[in-house]
Amino acid sequence: MTRSPFTLHQLRHSRLTHAAEQGASTPMLMALSGHTSVRSLTKYAKVSARGPGALAGRDR
Repeated sequence: MTRSPFTLHQLRHSRLTHAAEQGASTPMLMALSGHTSVRSLTKYAKVSARGPGALAGRDR
């Protein structure tokens, strides 16, 4: 079996970050991550300069 160059932890970060950059709402990101706290969510979703507002004010 070939070892992947990525860990599950890295894939989790990546998935949440891409969802945030694509405009996912905070409740959606929390549902995807399983987090119940926005503070813990922000540790996983690191938004780049392309989507700086993705975690702010997205309560739709």
